[in-house]
Amino acid sequence: MSEDIERRGGETGLEEKEVREVIGKYFEQTRKKVVPQKGAGPDFLGEGVAVETKPTNFDFERAFRQYVNYAFKYVGLWIVLPEDSLDIRSILTLYLMDRVLWEKHLKSTKLYIVAKRTEKEYSVREFAIKDFFLEVIAKIPDGFRYYHQTKPSEAIQEIVSRLSDLDMELKSVVSKMVKDHYSSVKISL
Repeated sequence: MSEDIERRGGETGLEEKEVREVIGKYFEQTRKKVVPQKGAGPDFLGEGVAVETKPTNFDFERAFRQYVNYAFKYVGLWIVLPEDSLDIRSILTLYLMDRVLWEKHLKSTKLYIVAKRTEKEYSVREFAIKDFFLEVIAKIPDGFRYYHQTKPSEAIQEIVSRLSDLDMELKSVVSKMVKDHYSSVKISL
């Protein structure tokens, strides 16, 4: 876990209890039939699908093994993560996991991203993991200025500095994808 926390810059964020509470309200509000679980195993079960929540800082390698295990043990897998919990490596790993599980084993997965808006308000957006990956990759270039808006020397600096810290760029994009999207659901605790 310390490696993942270190890789994410040691920041704190949403705790798992908070993520679980928000997604529970989301499932109620969207009328998804899931039941909270206690003890070992998934955090929620619904129609044979395992729902697993994680906090901002978690051991991705351990969680990844858990995700794959749950995908085979249950009909499907829904992963619930805070907006700032992913880095480029984990997003690529989830994308490839999703593709292998679907294309080779007909196992479906979804990703729910939870974004904190204020002390008691959140946004939740549901994604097919493949679509999440493709949207992230497509949106990163959107934030860069066009050639007619900047000098070449400024463009070089912008490209090098922003893409050298791809994880920070990614977190900014994911946050906007959840907070600013029309299909996000607002949750109040």
